[in-house]
Formats: sequence, structure tokens, C-alpha cells
Amino acid sequence: ISKAVLKGVNTFRLGLGYRSRDTISLIKTIKEVEIKIKQKIFIMIDLPSSRPRISNDVRINIKKDDILFIKNTEQINNKDDISINNFSDTFENIEINDRVTFLDGKLEFTIKSLDNNTIKLICISGEETLKQSNSLTVINRTKSYKLIVDEDIDFFNKLNKENLTVDWIAFSFSENKSQIIDAKNQLLKCNLFYTPRIIAKIETKEAVYQLNNIALVVDGFMVARGDLAVNLDFKPLVAETQKQIIEICHKNNLYSIVATELLENFVDNGVLSRSEISDLSLSISQLPSALQLGKETVYSQRPFQAIDILKEFIDYEIYRQEIYKVNLPKRVNNKYNNLIVAIEGANGAGKSTLCKALANHFNTSIKFGIPDIFLQKDLKEKMIIDAHWYSSSLFFISGAIEQIKEFRKNKNKIIISDRSIWSTLSVQTSENPKRLKSLIDISFNLENVDIEPDITIILRANYKTCRERISYKSKDEQMLDELINSKEFYQKEDQFYNWLTFQRDNIINIDVNDITELDLSNNIIDI
Repeated sequence: ISKAVLKGVNTFRLGLGYRSRDTISLIKTIKEVEIKIKQKIFIMIDLPSSRPRISNDVRINIKKDDILFIKNTEQINNKDDISINNFSDTFENIEINDRVTFLDGKLEFTIKSLDNNTIKLICISGEETLKQSNSLTVINRTKSYKLIVDEDIDFFNKLNKENLTVDWIAFSFSENKSQIIDAKNQLLKCNLFYTPRIIAKIETKEAVYQLNNIALVVDGFMVARGDLAVNLDFKPLVAETQKQIIEICHKNNLYSIVATELLENFVDNGVLSRSEISDLSLSISQLPSALQLGKETVYSQRPFQAIDILKEFIDYEIYRQEIYKVNLPKRVNNKYNNLIVAIEGANGAGKSTLCKALANHFNTSIKFGIPDIFLQKDLKEKMIIDAHWYSSSLFFISGAIEQIKEFRKNKNKIIISDRSIWSTLSVQTSENPKRLKSLIDISFNLENVDIEPDITIILRANYKTCRERISYKSKDEQMLDELINSKEFYQKEDQFYNWLTFQRDNIINIDVNDITELDLSNNIIDI
């Protein structure tokens, strides 16, 4: 739990559907960790509703064409039979050939025969293992489930006696406003000495029709995509419903959670699928309040890797969303006869080496993106390490502007610049993307002031390549590089250069991971 929190998790969802689990002890453990690490940890109790679940202790491997019997008793003689809670209520008004699913639709059956005590099913798709507490869904069942059952009331009474609190309560199979009001009134009878916030889990088409009404009586929504995909007749509606729910939450200042099957392929196989990559990016771009891992961090050999991937996607996508709100003003045209070529890229990409090769070929000198006086060791380190970010950025931006002025006076036809104003914007934006707009407003709103290189060549190398090349630098150079050379910074700097490429048509990107110095310099010379 401590490790998960340190990696960025702030809420733990505890499902009461697994009745054999000692949830009270687990809550106590979370509270102990909270005190130990001195950081608030939120707890969500997920109420399973009266939805049917496997009640006997079984482990049955199922594949296509297998027969399964569901019986109306826990006194089962055959170890390959299952019993469920609420048998009579679950199978009320069902017919032969109706469909039943388990595990969010991963196993699908049709009903072959039925009587008052036994339902015979045949598997028509899937290959999974059924276990105690797995839930089932009868497709097209119209009767709503109870949001709170007697076992839930018992749990909250125990919670009260232990003086324990939770922060959120999620109602599974929330379908309408009155149903939720009734459930909240039942909670009041537990005499809880605090008021948890309420999340409506959206899992059925009936709930989709009632979203605006439900929004009036809850603190947020969970897009429970597993059951939602099973219960919606038209599968493309799942993506539409997710987007709609998040928009309703934004409009009404409610909490929104996207849940289920975010990284299940990854935790099963150790490979992040293309669909998972697209789904994560799209889901985060819709700006929900939270993403929720389920199976990925419970029945998994890779729980912390899943958390790391999710955190990486969140950081990257939120950063991308922020900087793509900003556009560069129209570029000031070069009225001079010389050509300023700036070499940009991550620390370790090979900028200095390329600059030397180009300067030698064109018989010109290498210039830095800011004047030499700005590069005095003590002053430079103070502006990088000690100065407030705003002061630091103004220092380097003003230096870049002054340097361009000097470049234009130079008689050389081609001027090679090691970095430019883009480097300062990149560093500051990577620290905080909200800085980009203010720095552009300051830098680019000076009428007819020439502050950009004529051509920018960006050397693109992966993080591993950059780290290897940095290891060959002097200790002084390494010290400054290490200040801004985490993997997270590298990824954001890389995204900044992507943004810059979309903003200007005079940007040239070169992959330098597997290219020799000679081939690289020859390519740039040709350009």
C-alpha cells in the first residue's frame, strides 16, 4: 500500500462483493499506512448491490461448449455445479435461449433448460476460470437490483463501532434518482458520524437514460465499462457514454472515474496492446477525475508496473493537453542576408558534436544561443539552480534575443547556434506546462523583433542513448545536465519539440539513435 501511494495512487477501492474478505482489517491497515507516511489516503467502499454472485467455494475452468449447472441451494453434490445468491429473483421471467454472462462478458452462455431449482447453461464463447464471488449478468433483465443489502448495513455498523471512516461509497447498478435517494436514506439509519461522498456506477442502458437526473443526487459517476459493455445492445455506445458522463461531471462539478480493463492485457501478457495505448490516451484526454485499476492491481503479477504505466500516461497526456492550448504568434520574417541555424535536442543527443562538424564545413564559428557573458559559470549556475523560474526564464530569453541581434550583424552567411530561445521555453514548459503561455506572451509580442532562428534542427534520441552519451561528458557538464535529465523531463521535452514542429514549418527533426557522426553531419549539410 505504501509503495502504491508513493507511485501516485491516492484512493483504494474495496469491493464488498467479496464477502469472505476482512475489509475492516484492510481499512485499519490503510489507516496505519496513512499515519506512517503522513499522507492522506482515500478509501472507496464499492457496494455490490443485490446482483447475483457465485456463493459456493468453486474453481471451474470453462471453455466453449462446456455445460454449467446453477442450482438453488448451496448443498451441491457435484463440484462442477455452482450456487448463487438470489436465485429465484435472478431467474424470474427468464426463458430458454436467454443469455447469461460472467466476468464482464468474458464468458457467455445460453440457457438450455430450467426449473425451479436448476438452470442448465452451455458456454457459447470465452475461456476463463469461475470462482467464488464472481458475478453474473442475465442479459436484457429489466428488474433493478437493490443498491444496499443487509450485509452492507452490517458492515457499516461494524465500521461505526470501530470508529473508522471511509471517504466514498459507490453504488453498483445505479439506475435512477429515486433508487439512489432510497439507498442514501438507508445509509442514514446506520448513524454514521461522517458523510461519505456517493458515486453512482453506470452499468446499464437504463442508467444511461437517467444520467442528468442521477447527477442531481450524487457526488460523482463511475463509468463501469465492463458491465456497461455487456448491458448495452450497441457496443459503440460504451465510448459515447463514457464521454457523455465525463462531460456531465464537468458541467455539474462532479467527480468522474473511468474504470475496468484499462491494462488487463498488459498485466496478463506483459505487453501493452495498441488498443490499450489508444484507450488510455483517449480516456485521459477527456479529463476524468480519476482512472481506476481493478484486476490489474489485485489478480496480477504486475500491479506496480500497471501503476507506473498509468502515471506515465496521465503525466504525458495532461502535459500535452496543456501545451496544445497555446499557439505561437506569426513569425517575423528574416530581412537579413545570413542564415541562423539552431541545433536543439535533449542533453546527450549530440548537439555539440554536430555544431563542430557544421562549423568546420562552412568555415564559421559556433555560437551559443545566448551571449558568452550570460554563460559565466557562477552566473549560469545561479540562474539555473537558485533563481526563481520567472527570473531564470527572463534571463535566458533576454540573452537569446540579444544573441540574435548580434548574429544578424555577423558577416558569415551561415551561423551555427548551439541551442536557441526554444531551449528556455522547453525547460520551463517541462517543469510546468502552464508557464508556456506567459513566456510566449512576454517573448513574442514585441513588434517586429527577430527572436527566432531561421532553421531549427532538432536531434531526436531516446532516453537510453542520451544517458549513455552524457556519461562521457566532464563532471561540470554532467552536473548541469543531471538537473534536468530525469526520464519524466526527457519525455516532456520531447513532447515540447513535437508541439514546436506543429507550430513552425522551419523545423527539421532528425533521428540520431543509430546514425554515425559523419552521416549526420553530411545529411544536415545537404539540407
